[in-house]
Amino acid sequence: MMNVIKMDLYRMVKQKISYILLVALTAFLVFSVAMTAFLVFSVAMTKEDMAMTQTPMTAEQASEESMGNLGLYLNVPAASAQDVTVDLEVFGHMASRAPAIFTAIFAVIFLTADLQTGYIKNIAGQIEKRQWLIYSKAVVLAVYTAVSFIVTLITITLSCAVFFGKATISSFPKLMAYMGGEYMLYLAFGCIILCLAVIIRNHAVTVALAICLCMNIQLVLYGVINSLLGRAGVDGMNISEYTVSGWMSCLSLGASAGDMLRGIVTALIFGAAALTVAVIVFKQRDI
Repeated sequence: MMNVIKMDLYRMVKQKISYILLVALTAFLVFSVAMTAFLVFSVAMTKEDMAMTQTPMTAEQASEESMGNLGLYLNVPAASAQDVTVDLEVFGHMASRAPAIFTAIFAVIFLTADLQTGYIKNIAGQIEKRQWLIYSKAVVLAVYTAVSFIVTLITITLSCAVFFGKATISSFPKLMAYMGGEYMLYLAFGCIILCLAVIIRNHAVTVALAICLCMNIQLVLYGVINSLLGRAGVDGMNISEYTVSGWMSCLSLGASAGDMLRGIVTALIFGAAALTVAVIVFKQRDI
């Protein structure tokens, strides 16, 4: 098992796609923070000219708005440049699910590359248990997701310092707790995409499906399920509150211990289920 993990980690370090995606993520974050700064300063100038005031959106309201809309929405709950902090920017980007696109692409392209090229046939016979190949890829995905989170935090911090003239953090412990919860959810999402890649075995289709999931296209299905539950007498239930993508948007800065625990448990359940299905399909399929 350890040799398989070392082999996949070596591939992650050596292959260009790992760095290309990190560079793309960095460029996206820099551009996004720059656009946020432009919009914040534009709104501030407009309010000054029109003598208007506006109540800033709270983190909880931003989470609810992002969770309930189709597409990618970056909501930074700040009314002025003075209100923008690193933790608010991190929250806005994580809740938007945009960084998850890069995790999903990595899960599809890198972690299933040996399936597409046929290289896996050269090593499958040398491994005692075939499921180790799936578990090894999950470990590599965990490492890459952690690296991408570190890159996200560093990039947003530096971008805030450049575009807002400061890089303050309201509460470092809350930020770390929030990123820890989101890390588990992003990792579970990556495992789900890995499972879909093993089942579908088509890069283009799986990447397109992953992007659609990041853009909340599943809300259409959730709406149908909620409607059916309502007709069955179960009122007030929102199925998205029990899914990984829902919690990725729903989790907020300063979330209660209960909400954090529910989000992590949801991530563990879906992640474990995705890996189990991937292992079953992989073991039964001729490679």
